[in-house]
Amino acid sequence: FEVYFIDTSTQLSLPFYESGLVAGFPSPAANYIAPKVDLNFALMLNEENTRITEVLDDDMSGAKLYTGDWAILQTDMQARRNHKLFCRVDGEDMFRKLDYDYKNKTAVLSATNRRIKDIIINEDTQCIVNGVVTYSITSHIPTKFYPNSGKPNTVNLNELVVKNKAQTFYGFIDGDSMKDSKIHHKDLAIIDRAIPYIDGFKALCRIRDEFTIKFIQWDKKDKDVLWLMPANDNFPPIKVEKRDESVQLHGIVAFTITPLNGRFPNL
Repeated sequence: FEVYFIDTSTQLSLPFYESGLVAGFPSPAANYIAPKVDLNFALMLNEENTRITEVLDDDMSGAKLYTGDWAILQTDMQARRNHKLFCRVDGEDMFRKLDYDYKNKTAVLSATNRRIKDIIINEDTQCIVNGVVTYSITSHIPTKFYPNSGKPNTVNLNELVVKNKAQTFYGFIDGDSMKDSKIHHKDLAIIDRAIPYIDGFKALCRIRDEFTIKFIQWDKKDKDVLWLMPANDNFPPIKVEKRDESVQLHGIVAFTITPLNGRFPNL
């Protein structure tokens, strides 16, 4: 694992739609003036106590930390039960959830993955907590994690997740029709309207007066048909024909940010 500092020297305020990106979401194309929010402010990031590192395995997939995600760490936060930790155990760096075995009165580090055994903390265990994971950032488009070239060993989050400033906005996910594709209810989504609508990308779609996020899949036999595919078996696919003006696409989901402590304090 490579751990980087956070560079908060730049401010980038983008439109933020707090009503939700599924139902009741004001159209970005309508005459609605959304408040603007800077990502550093939204996540309460500070250079002194915030770090970021890439997740390299699926040990914590049950806690919404997936391979390729970027984990935001707070080094000044006291670790408590159910917190997700970035720690070093007997010389090995790992992500684990902190739990407690009341019967044996011992702390336990759980991987939230049935294939990985829990670690019982005892007097012989060397455990160093390097940070509490407050957010995970998931990329939904091909991208690469890279440090800030201007400041060694640092990452500028605004530059990392916002590629097209004039065409990007934020909004909360409201619903779970895409839960099996790493998009969760109450995630903060970063929508980019400059990204082309490529097969397999996840698009923000307006269907009449409601919004939804779905995979886009062009029909292989009929070029005038587009399918909006959910990632949840409880939701049906939606067939869209070219002449249907009731359906509009409003951008591609570039990234989602999941709060692992349950909330965004400044939103």
